[in-house]
Amino acid sequence: MNSPALQRAIRIAAVLVATTALATAAPAAQPAGETAPPAQPGAQQERMFGPPPPAPPATIARDAANQATLRAVRLTAPLDIDGELDEQVYRDLSPASDFIQI
Repeated sequence: MNSPALQRAIRIAAVLVATTALATAAPAAQPAGETAPPAQPGAQQERMFGPPPPAPPATIARDAANQATLRAVRLTAPLDIDGELDEQVYRDLSPASDFIQI
């Protein structure tokens, strides 16, 4: 059984860990009067590791180091979860395959 003192110490430690995580993840504040430049539509904000995205209709690309980049596809119609893969998206796109288990 945990004593009340031990439970309190665990709660304090959890709060400290959460506070530290939030403080390090928060973006740096900008000086007063300065604004960030507006984001360009479609601009990539993060550095991408691995091969460039595959060209449609492919959904996966690999490089020489076997790193993979998957291309997400926006659905234009809802999928009918009925066990049959008869929706248009399955006819139009190549499936991602050749996954490597490590």
